[in-house]
Amino acid sequence: MDNEKMYQFNPYTPEFYVDPYPILDELRSKAPVYKSRGYRGDLIVLSRYEDVREVLLDSRFEVEDLPKDLKNKGYLAKEPEKFELASGVIGSWLFFLNALEHPRTRRALTKAFLPNSVKQLAATIDSIADSLLHEPKKHGRLELMDDFALRLPTLTMAAMLGMPIKNKTQFFQWATMLFKIFERPQPIGTYEDIVRASEEFSHYMQEILQEKRQNLQDDLLSNLLRYEDEEGPLSQAHIISICAMLFSVGHETAGNAIANGVLSLICNPAELDRLRSGDVSIASATEELIRFDTPTQFIVREAQEDVQLFGYELPKGASVYLCLAAANRDPAQFEQPNQLDLARVMNNNLPFAAGRHFCLGAALARMEMQSAIKALVQLPNLRPVTADIVRRRSIIIRGFRKFPLTFSASC
Repeated sequence: MDNEKMYQFNPYTPEFYVDPYPILDELRSKAPVYKSRGYRGDLIVLSRYEDVREVLLDSRFEVEDLPKDLKNKGYLAKEPEKFELASGVIGSWLFFLNALEHPRTRRALTKAFLPNSVKQLAATIDSIADSLLHEPKKHGRLELMDDFALRLPTLTMAAMLGMPIKNKTQFFQWATMLFKIFERPQPIGTYEDIVRASEEFSHYMQEILQEKRQNLQDDLLSNLLRYEDEEGPLSQAHIISICAMLFSVGHETAGNAIANGVLSLICNPAELDRLRSGDVSIASATEELIRFDTPTQFIVREAQEDVQLFGYELPKGASVYLCLAAANRDPAQFEQPNQLDLARVMNNNLPFAAGRHFCLGAALARMEMQSAIKALVQLPNLRPVTADIVRRRSIIIRGFRKFPLTFSASC
């Protein structure tokens, strides 16, 4: 019997955006394999840890071909050729590459994102975090998203790549707009904004690459330009696409992980005190914070062939929504999952997915979050301006549009 006849799951509500977890607990309990109908046809929503992990590791499921979908949207626009160019800007993002194309891009990037490589960036990330708090400390007020959480990963990535960001506000806007490719469905106007951001970012990177070729150094962008394998060097378009991915995805996921973690600590003052006193390590705390309030709530996989899944016959092209947020609060996997415990011995949480598409930047995101949380919890009398908080209206990314904080200013 179809479970939607007995139970209705609707994540597109104000209540869900504010606190999805009671609703996800009910989903996992009443309809762990939930069949529904989306704008593209029938779909399945999975919320149990083991079910989510099983599909993540199943080669019969791949990430949706969003670059192709973006290109197809051009038929509704005045300048369809620009949609094709924009599709190319996101076309080499690791998420969208098939099993044959994926390894080459990952090989070109893996060394820079290994945990030991990322550890060498710790002092740089700490310095960026401290610099972002320098002025706010004088005034006792911080707009967490715009002035800190979203800036930290973007400035860190610029340092890794060895490239300047000449207009930071514009750059942050590009990163935010490019990430909207994951938010579906969208009006055609939003897709036109994505195309515009892709075009502007591409032109900017062409100038950066021209300058970098004249002065190769020991940085990630220089290494991408040097990279060569049996297929030859990476094309300029490929490198630009990689850079778009690194900036956009890191900007949103790490930025919102930081903000979610801060609010979780403020709402659990006993755990905040444990962290401040040194009773728990920042590494342990970070792991628990990203489990407790996972920034990436849902990811989508598409059946590459006709598949039988948990009693349902799924045709090729059917979508499976994997709820990482519900999986990371599954009591079958985590003891007292709705309790924040910074000393929790972690048991394979899934904030960064799993399998071939396990997040390349997971170690970097963890390091950025550790630096951010260390810096922010040192601010005395840290409080949110609750009335001015604005949540994102998204089921993909859980986070904030605005998150003002106050604290005691330094002299």
